[in-house]
Order: sequence, then C-alpha cells, then structure tokens
Amino acid sequence: MIPGQIKMVYSHYDRLIVGGAVPAGSPLVLDAIDPLKAEYFLQRREIGIINVGGAGTIEVDGESYKLEMKEAIYIGRENKIGSIKINR
Repeated sequence: MIPGQIKMVYSHYDRLIVGGAVPAGSPLVLDAIDPLKAEYFLQRREIGIINVGGAGTIEVDGESYKLEMKEAIYIGRENKIGSIKINR
C-alpha cells in the first residue's frame, strides 16, 4: 500500500477487485476504473471495507460513517462513495 493512493488489482476471471487505500493528509476518492465500464465504482457492484489502520471516515451518498481500527462497513450496489479519510 502507498500513502496517498488507492491501489487495486482486478481479476477478470473471478470478477473480483482487491485493493488498499492509505489516506495521507487529504481524502481519497474511489473512482470507477476502466474495466468496470461504469459511471461510478458501485454502480453494478457492492463493497466491503475493513479498516486496518487508524480511525477514519467513509462518505457514502453524502453521509459520513466513522470506522475505528478493525471495524468494517458494507456498502451496497448503486451507492456513491464520496471520500475515504483518516482522522489524525
């Protein structure tokens, strides 16, 4: 994982995306990647996010959710992730 970036690996065979995000000072935004052929990342998929670092927030459709270390959030299909932030 790289501070200030979202890194992902997309498997066409498994239709699976695995990634990591390390916010460093400013929020990160999870944008759709070209292989998804979608306007936004969760247009046709869902996501589970597990916080393995410090306390942070996830913005989904304009609402913020706080995640402490070792907490997780499930975000269903057709929701828009606005930002991923770490609170320091």
